Amino acid sequence: MLARDGRICARGEFPLQDWLVPVLYQQDAVILPAINLTDERPKRDEEITLPEEACLLGDYGFIGRERAVQALERARLQQAQVAFLVYGMAGVGKTTLAKGFLHWLHDTNGLGVGAFWFSFDAIRSAEYVVNELVDALFGTNARAAPLEQKLASLVKALRQQAYILVWDNFESASGIPGTEVTPLLIEEDRNLLKNLLKQLRGGKTKILITSRSPENWLTHTECYRLPLSGLQGEELWEYCNAVVRDLGLKIKRDDKDFIALINELDGHPLAIRAILLRLTDYKATDLLIEMKKQFSGQEGDESTHRILAALGVFDQCLPDVFVPILQLIGLHEQYVDKRHIEAMLKKSNPKTLNNLDNCFNILNIAGLLHHISKERLYLMHPILNSFLKNKYIASSELIDTFVIVMGDFGHQLFSNNHTIDNNFIFNCFSKNLLNAINFAEEKSELQRYFYLIGHGLAWYFSENYELNSSYNLFKRLIKHHIDKNEIKPASFAYHAIGNTAFMQNDYIQAKNYYLKSLELDQQCNDQEHQILNFYALGNVELRNNNWCDSENYYQRALNIAKDISDQHITGMALHQLGMLEEDKDNYQKAMEFYEEAYTALSIHDS
Repeated sequence: MLARDGRICARGEFPLQDWLVPVLYQQDAVILPAINLTDERPKRDEEITLPEEACLLGDYGFIGRERAVQALERARLQQAQVAFLVYGMAGVGKTTLAKGFLHWLHDTNGLGVGAFWFSFDAIRSAEYVVNELVDALFGTNARAAPLEQKLASLVKALRQQAYILVWDNFESASGIPGTEVTPLLIEEDRNLLKNLLKQLRGGKTKILITSRSPENWLTHTECYRLPLSGLQGEELWEYCNAVVRDLGLKIKRDDKDFIALINELDGHPLAIRAILLRLTDYKATDLLIEMKKQFSGQEGDESTHRILAALGVFDQCLPDVFVPILQLIGLHEQYVDKRHIEAMLKKSNPKTLNNLDNCFNILNIAGLLHHISKERLYLMHPILNSFLKNKYIASSELIDTFVIVMGDFGHQLFSNNHTIDNNFIFNCFSKNLLNAINFAEEKSELQRYFYLIGHGLAWYFSENYELNSSYNLFKRLIKHHIDKNEIKPASFAYHAIGNTAFMQNDYIQAKNYYLKSLELDQQCNDQEHQILNFYALGNVELRNNNWCDSENYYQRALNIAKDISDQHITGMALHQLGMLEEDKDNYQKAMEFYEEAYTALSIHDS
C-alpha cells in the first residue's frame, strides 16, 4: 500500500496515504463478555483443506465480485435447492468465482465439514462422481457396493452433514447445441445427477455449479440460477490495473479510446487480459478498430463471440513460427504437457523447437494456459481448445505424430512400472489418450496404437469403477479385433468386458461375454485363458446361487490348472470348491479342499 498509493474509486484513481492507521488508547482494562466454549462447537476451517483445484486463484488473485459472492452466500443460506448454478459466457470468470467463494467460506469458517471439486469437462460417467464421494466418506472398499446402495448411503450422509461440492464446467455434462461442446454423459447418467439434486434438496450439503449454459434440463426446484456478467465499476478498473501493471504501463482513465476499448470488452476478464497485453505494441484506438472487425465476423454461439473476437486480435501478435506448436496444442484437451509437444516437434518439425518456450510463455501470460507443476504440465482454458481447433487445424502428419507420442506415453503409463491408481496422471491425460484412440481408429497404419492405448485405458476405467466408459471402450476393441480376425486379443477383450458387467452386477451379460471369450480360447487352444474364463463363470453361477453349475466350472478350471501346473488358479479353484462344500455342511470335504488350496498357494508364493 505504501509502494503503490493509487486507489481506485468511482471518480477515478487518486493517491491516498490510507496506510496510516489511527490508534485509540484507553487507560482502563476492557472487560470482554464471557463466552461459553463447549466441545460441540464445529471444528475451524484451518483444519479443513480446500480442494487442490481451488487452491490457486490465478496470477492476479480474486479481484472484485463482492456482489456475486454475496448472492452466492444468500443462496447458500436461504434457498431450499441444494444447487445454485452460476452461468455465463466462456471466460467470464465462473471458475475463478467458485474458487474465490470457497476461499471466502474457508476464511469465514463456513466450509462446514469439507469441500469437493469436480471438473465435468473430464468426467465421462455419473458413477465417477458417486465413487469419488463414497471413497472420501466411506473408504475405498465401499466403491465395490452396488450403485443403489452407494447412492442411498451417500444421500443420507450429505443431507446430515454440511459439505460444499463444486461441479465446474457442467456444460460438458449435457452439451450446448450448436457449439463444439458435446455431452460427455449419457442421458441415464444425467438423470442420476438430476435425481441426486432432488434427494438432497433441503439437506445441509450445497452444490455450486458453474456452466456456460443455464442448464434448462434442471428444474427451478433442483437448482437456483445466478447469471454472471463481466466485471463492473471499480472491480473492472482494479483488474485492468493488475494486468497492465505487469507490463510496466499505467491506465489513463481520461483516454476516451481506452475507455471505449474496455467498454467493448464488456468486463470480460479473459478478453481484457488478451487485449491489454497488446498495449505495449499498439494504441488503444487501433485495438478497438480491430476488435470490432473481429467481432463482426464471428458466427455460432453468441455467448463466445466477444472472447473469440478478443482472441482473434490477440492471435495477430503471434508469429508464424508458432503455428505448428498451436496446431499440436489444439489436439489436446484440458491439459497439455510441454514435454509431449517437444517430442512431437522433434518428430515433425524440429526447427520449431527453439520457439516452444516462448509460445507457452505468451499463452500463459494471456491466461490461456496455466502452469500447474514443475513437470511442465499446463491447464488449458476451455476456450483455448475451441479457438485453436477452428483457427489452427492440424495436418494429417501432425495428427499421426500426436497419436504416436501419446501412444508411446500411454504404453509406458500402463506398463507394470507404473501404478494404475495414480489418479492425477490419468485424470490429466485420459481425454488426450481418448483423442489419440479416436484418431488411431480411423487410420489403418495407426491401429496398433488404438489397441495399445485402448486396452490400458479401458482397464483403468474399470479399475476406477468408471464402468460405462470401460464398457463402451471394450466394445470398440472387440469390434476392432473381430474385424481383423485377431482371436486372442478379442478373447481378452470379451473377458475384460465380462469383468465390467460382473462389477455392474449384470451377471447374465457377464456370463455371455465369458462364454464368448471361452469359445475363442478353445479355437486357438489357449488353455491359460480358458482357466480364467471357467473360474469367472464359476463366480457368476455362485452369485446366481447355481451351486451345481458353479462347482462344475470351478472343477474344469482346476483340471486344466493342474495339467499346466498353474498353482495360483489351482489354489483359488480349490478354495472356492471348499466354500461350496462348507455351504453344504460337508465340513470334512471342505477342509480337504482348503488344505490343498493352502499347499498350492504356498508353492505359488514361494
